[in-house]
Amino acid sequence: MTRRSSSPTSKNPHRKACETMLAQAVEHLIKNVVDFPDDVSVKSHENARGELIRVRVNPEDIGRVIGRNGRTANAVRTVIQAISDHKVRVDIMDVRK
Repeated sequence: MTRRSSSPTSKNPHRKACETMLAQAVEHLIKNVVDFPDDVSVKSHENARGELIRVRVNPEDIGRVIGRNGRTANAVRTVIQAISDHKVRVDIMDVRK
């Protein structure tokens, strides 16, 4: 059995490009929903459980990004998972946190 390195993107340029593309896609989707697009910040990194994309938005936009019963946030997660070839988690939080 072979062990995976702690950073799968370090030896796989395709994976790093995919990680960047997914973060850009999330940023594009979120910026088109919010009232304060300049406050949107998207950071992506790889961990043992897959890729994590953290989205920070203005506190006034958090309800709009999450949507009624989480529908907007779930829609963003579904789109990102559909275009990804690996496990991706999208966390949405306001700027204060």
